[in-house]
Amino acid sequence: MKTLVLGAGMAGVTCAKTLRDEGEDVVVFDKARGPSGRMASRRSEKGSFDHGAPLFRVRNGEFQSAVDQWVSEGLVTRWAPSWSGDSSLSAFEWYTAQPRMSALLRRLSEGVECRWEERACGVHRSEGQWVVEFESGKSHVADKLICTLPAPQAADLLSSALPSLGQELSEIPFHGTWTGLFHFADSLPVKWDLHREGPDCMGPLHTVVRESTKPGRDGGERVVVHALDRWSDDHLDLEKEEALPLLRDALKSMIGELPLETFSMAHRWRYAHSSAPWGRTHYWKDGLGIAGDWCLGAGVGAAWGSGHALARSILGP
Repeated sequence: MKTLVLGAGMAGVTCAKTLRDEGEDVVVFDKARGPSGRMASRRSEKGSFDHGAPLFRVRNGEFQSAVDQWVSEGLVTRWAPSWSGDSSLSAFEWYTAQPRMSALLRRLSEGVECRWEERACGVHRSEGQWVVEFESGKSHVADKLICTLPAPQAADLLSSALPSLGQELSEIPFHGTWTGLFHFADSLPVKWDLHREGPDCMGPLHTVVRESTKPGRDGGERVVVHALDRWSDDHLDLEKEEALPLLRDALKSMIGELPLETFSMAHRWRYAHSSAPWGRTHYWKDGLGIAGDWCLGAGVGAAWGSGHALARSILGP
């Protein structure tokens, strides 16, 4: 009884690992070169940048148990950044993976069969099984199919096999996010580690993270900026080379004159997060499972909870 998992972000890896640990035959496919999803990190000659989720917090006891285990293994550490902007966030306990966010998923996916640089392009049923077609020209058959892609991508993939479900998924609103990655020769002229705007932010930037202030990171002033949803959606079709100077100008407008820039790039998250989640932890019916942080919330904890809940539903009592 083979289970095929599409997507190697936190939801997909959590579901796959939980099933594998119970003896299930699981294979994970992802378009990227390794596990990450929104916990992605970009390596460069100037060090690594967490250009997806910069940190996370815990909202329930079950996830806390998992995080405590990761802390004991040295995969995750607490981070108490010096905050600017929305000061209410300083009241929570925050965590970050080390030495980069993607390292956590790489460790969790150890022992799980994963196939990288494989993008699914079609799904259909045949003789009671799921058949997944890939852009490489390959196809794979499975008894159970787990889809942990963002809702718009899941809708496109599943609509031909399940039109009503595809339509429901397509109606879940998603926002994109532009991020800018910068390395400077000197420190920024600020005293904070992380700046996040409040709910009335007019943009264009929502979050600015000084990467090198995180525990376990190399030195050097590496900065990641995340643009506001509204601004990102309005500029989503720009080329990266067009978005980068706009992000740089926005950072300069926020903090003043910037030090000498020695590295920069822009990254577009076309499907970053949902503004109105699905309203369920996961979906499981007729051998098809769906999970993701967008099912019930947003962030690392929501993704873990969705993937874990789906795996428990598949395994049964």
